Amino acid sequence: MAETRALEEKLKRAEERIKEQEQVIRGLELRKDQYDSIMENMQELVERSGPDYYLRYVNKSMANFYGVTQESLIHTDTMELVLKEDRPKIYELMKNVNAENPYYHYEYRVCIDDRIYWMESVGRGFYEEDGTIIEYQDVSRDVTHFKNMEKELKNTVEARTAELRHTNRKLLQVNDYLQSILAGISEGILVIDEHGDCEFLNYGPNDLWKDTAQEICDYFRNLLNGKSSNVLNWMFLKKRAFTDTEMRFVSEGKDHSFVVSGMPLEAEHDTMIKGILVLKPMTQVHQMVTRMSGNQARFHFKDIVTISSSLQETIFLAKQAAASDCNVMIEGESGTGKELFAQSIHNGSSRRNGPFVAVNCGAIPRELVASELFGYAEGSFTGAKKGGKPGKFELAKGGTLFLDEIGDMPLDQQIALLRVIQERSVTRVGGEREIAVDVRVISASNRNLRAEVKENNFREDLFYRLNVIGLHVPPLRDRKEDILPLFCSFWAKVTHCKAEDFLKLLQPDVIDALSRYDWPGNVRELENVADRMMYLSGGKEITVQYLPYHILKAVLSKDVKEDLPPSQTAAAASIQDVRAKRKEVSLSLEQQRLYSALEQAGGNISAAARALGISRATFYRKLRLTQKEGS
Repeated sequence: MAETRALEEKLKRAEERIKEQEQVIRGLELRKDQYDSIMENMQELVERSGPDYYLRYVNKSMANFYGVTQESLIHTDTMELVLKEDRPKIYELMKNVNAENPYYHYEYRVCIDDRIYWMESVGRGFYEEDGTIIEYQDVSRDVTHFKNMEKELKNTVEARTAELRHTNRKLLQVNDYLQSILAGISEGILVIDEHGDCEFLNYGPNDLWKDTAQEICDYFRNLLNGKSSNVLNWMFLKKRAFTDTEMRFVSEGKDHSFVVSGMPLEAEHDTMIKGILVLKPMTQVHQMVTRMSGNQARFHFKDIVTISSSLQETIFLAKQAAASDCNVMIEGESGTGKELFAQSIHNGSSRRNGPFVAVNCGAIPRELVASELFGYAEGSFTGAKKGGKPGKFELAKGGTLFLDEIGDMPLDQQIALLRVIQERSVTRVGGEREIAVDVRVISASNRNLRAEVKENNFREDLFYRLNVIGLHVPPLRDRKEDILPLFCSFWAKVTHCKAEDFLKLLQPDVIDALSRYDWPGNVRELENVADRMMYLSGGKEITVQYLPYHILKAVLSKDVKEDLPPSQTAAAASIQDVRAKRKEVSLSLEQQRLYSALEQAGGNISAAARALGISRATFYRKLRLTQKEGS
């Protein structure tokens, strides 16, 4: 307010000063010659102009303000100094100035060195006795500072007003907001007093807690008033908060399990009289753990790249399995993509919104299999986590549990697994109560489990429980038509280039080598080779030189064995012969590729080079090299 009064005082003084200036101007009309020197030394900008607004006189202040000489301004249109946007309003105002109303006052803007200035002008017109205008005399001053202050003051007032209005609205609505927030929290927020009476319980989204609100309140009242020592009693006696403690009660045959945190809310005479409890349903905790630990299926059936009829039959059967809720067994060699099928089945099923928990049975130490799969209770063994720990079956509730390498599970644990699958409930290691688990089991193995059953290495009853629908993923060597599409898909995933662009870079001898190799590591090995060639080639032409040596050796050894008589096969198997043969085959393929392109281009070397995606000079160099080596 003090700043406002100061500004008003300044504006008031400014108005008084303008009035004084008007009197000076009227006095100057009568005593022009006498006060010329005064006008010349005035800080205000003084000008006289004719009826056509062309300047007849300007003082030094005006010339200095515009950065020019007085003489250069004389006989120029004073309106040319004004911004074009402001001229119309001045012309309109001057229409009302006449002998009876000779005084005028207006504001306008000027631009000097790309900077805008606000000006205030006070003037008067002088007229003949017949009312004909003789001259306009103006006194102007720079009011940019006042304009900026006015703007800042206005903005400040508007901002403060808006802020107060906003704060007022927030204060009026804060209760509604808090109620809405509490209603939107999926956890139960419970406020109880020292006697266990419930003062508040939010129902959560869609009245989640409404049906069990009374049972929940009764449970905590009984817990608080009971004789047994528990964290709730300690919270009131010692004013001690507790976190993430598992609690459970049964109502109407339904198991209610929570993770509960509590803290003192209010104290009177050093005695706590209220507490706040936060209840998280165990299913919600499991879903959160699943989400945070990455136990989610990323792949769908559309991600399986194949043109093989055998694999397409497997996909068709897998989609039928996804539509059901039965257990599935996937068999296939390592690296064929068994988990890809498991995730696709999960995402194609009604459990797609639930967790997908994957367990590698071969990677779990024998003594930890039970605790990993079924969980353990608090104090069940030395080092057991306080509050116990849920197993993979609990974490997979409502979703899918993928047991990879199931053939590596110890026989004694297979019995426990069979019971869980049959009963659909688990008992934690060291625990007593059974926990219901709604889980679909998908298992996988790189072994022939039927043979393992015959050799008593795998339980027959468990095998039939797991193998309701059996899928076999054929190895890559049995579906070599998938090699090129898979190779292209691996490149496209990293480089984001189109298949046709990639195929232009891929040389025929590379395709031939990829197709002739047996791929003992299956799709996983193929992806490894694709990554290697991508990084080594730098996204340029992909030739056999970027293939791993063991693949070239295997492929060329086949060529040697096929091309040479049996008596020479052993001798040709040496590294030197293999390398020579590899070079010979590579040169032959390269020469064929060059001649084929040249033939299709009608003998036009430039066109042939463009077709191969190389320069004309490179084409000549490759052609000379193959001819030289061939001779």
